[in-house]
Amino acid sequence: MKYVQLVLVAYFIITSCSNSKSDSQNLNNDLPIYELIQEEIFDVPLKTKVILKILLKEKNVTEQKIKNLLNYLYNKTIKRSGFKHHRHPTNIYIYIYTSKYKAESGKGQWIGMIAKNFDEKAPRIFINEFQLNSLKEKKEEKWELSYEQRKEIWKKMIINDRKAQTEADKKYPLDKPDAYKKNLKSNANLMKKLKNKYKKQLAEEYKIEKAIIDSIGMEGVTNGWEIPK
Repeated sequence: MKYVQLVLVAYFIITSCSNSKSDSQNLNNDLPIYELIQEEIFDVPLKTKVILKILLKEKNVTEQKIKNLLNYLYNKTIKRSGFKHHRHPTNIYIYIYTSKYKAESGKGQWIGMIAKNFDEKAPRIFINEFQLNSLKEKKEEKWELSYEQRKEIWKKMIINDRKAQTEADKKYPLDKPDAYKKNLKSNANLMKKLKNKYKKQLAEEYKIEKAIIDSIGMEGVTNGWEIPK
């Protein structure tokens, strides 16, 4: 899926990373409003892992506020006890989302996350610049299309990309080593052809140029629009 792939690649290129101090000071003075929406604990002899999903409940939030919240939640979590196999968590992963939809979609659309693996002394913080953009984007008209219309087109594009991939995989399967080598080029060519076909259909449906479809795709990526489940 072209635009899903763009999102995932862009995350690794543009996402910023920094080491987190274990003794952050005065975090409570500048924390955004949040809600814990999911907690998972895996307590086994090898490790005790805690995963938290957090919903950000306000829009006027800076990157620093998100980092403050991540540090605050991490410092609370690392002190937790009562586990069977380890005194405190050995692995911690905390994700902050701007909507429940993004948190539940499984598409990695977090705005910030903090991670500590078993062998790491200090956690690492990651900030997703595209999801930051989503907090301040203007819901204005572009290309004679409303904001709502463009988001509707974006969702249809993602669904069409998935459809194109499914059809290409069905005709030229890649699920086995011998088939992968044999069908890779044909699969890619057919998928590209189908994606262009569906983009043309979308352009005709909304009576716009195909180039605008591509521009909407990039707008959706840059502003962290919700990816359909």
